[in-house]
Amino acid sequence: KFPENFDHPYISKSVSEFWRRWHISLGSFFRDYVYIPLGGNRSHLYRNLFVVWFLTGLWHGAAWTFVVWGALHGLALCAHRLWSAWRAKRGKTGESRLYTALSILLTFCFVSFCWVFFRADSFGTAMQILTAVFTWQRGMTHISSWTLFGVLVTAAAMAIACIRSRKLGTKPEGYYPLVSLSSVWGMALFFAAIGLTLVLAYTG
Repeated sequence: KFPENFDHPYISKSVSEFWRRWHISLGSFFRDYVYIPLGGNRSHLYRNLFVVWFLTGLWHGAAWTFVVWGALHGLALCAHRLWSAWRAKRGKTGESRLYTALSILLTFCFVSFCWVFFRADSFGTAMQILTAVFTWQRGMTHISSWTLFGVLVTAAAMAIACIRSRKLGTKPEGYYPLVSLSSVWGMALFFAAIGLTLVLAYTG
């Protein structure tokens, strides 16, 4: 039996959780053969985290864009450790629904930002993409329409998750399917959403 390798990573509330859900076998390899031999949590924690993610970037390819991608994740993991320690020191262990929703959104935005460096063939290309995203420049797509659509879908998903969690008496975390793909209307809505996404992406 093959081990589970991806477990809904884009609902993660932190970068640490994202990497527990994404490419689980790769993470286990670097933990067992690099992170723990370096000392793990016992000594030089932040140095060990950064070294592991620097090497993870190089593992994906011998290019500086991969190194930057790995370094960004390494810094984010260190920042999350510091944030978690700060919260624990002040006894802030609980998480409200708003905190959970904002954590998921922030993690998603950060991971998406890092993917630009991972996929770009050069720093120049990465900067062009990021410039277009953050300045709403028009290239082959209408960024404003695509951004608005993404925000609306995210807001709708969060609202539905909160409503369903309230009915179930649970916190709004985990996987909440928006529609059931076993029904005809559910499949129709799913493919209509994908079609609209493609239309907005290429025509605005």
